Amino acid sequence: QTYIQRFPTLFDPIIGRSRRRTIRTPLGSGVWALEQSLALGPLETPLRCVVVRLRDGSLWVHAPLAPTEEFFAMVEACGDREGRVAHVVVPSYALEHKVFAGDALQRWPTAQLWTS
Repeated sequence: QTYIQRFPTLFDPIIGRSRRRTIRTPLGSGVWALEQSLALGPLETPLRCVVVRLRDGSLWVHAPLAPTEEFFAMVEACGDREGRVAHVVVPSYALEHKVFAGDALQRWPTAQLWTS
C-alpha cells in the first residue's frame, strides 16, 4: 500500500512516500474497476482504473493508479498466468491521470502507451 510520489503534485502527498489502499471490484466478465482515494486538502475523492482482459489474456489498463505493490498485483491477477499488460491508457491531460503513467510503464515496459 506504500509508494513514492516522484513528481510534485497538487494532491497528497505533494512529493515523497505515501500510502494508498486499492479496492478491486468486478464489473463483468473480464472487466474490473480498481479504486484508490485521492486527497486534496480536506477533500477526498475516489480515482478509478479500469482493467480489461483481452482475448489473448493480456491486459488493457485505463488510468493507472498510485504505484503500490498492491495495485500492481491486483492488475496482474486479472490477466492470464503471466499477468501481461499490453496497453496502458492515459485518458486525459489531468494531472491525476498522467502522474502515474511512468510508474506503470516502468512496471510493464513492453506495454504500449495510449494518450488522448
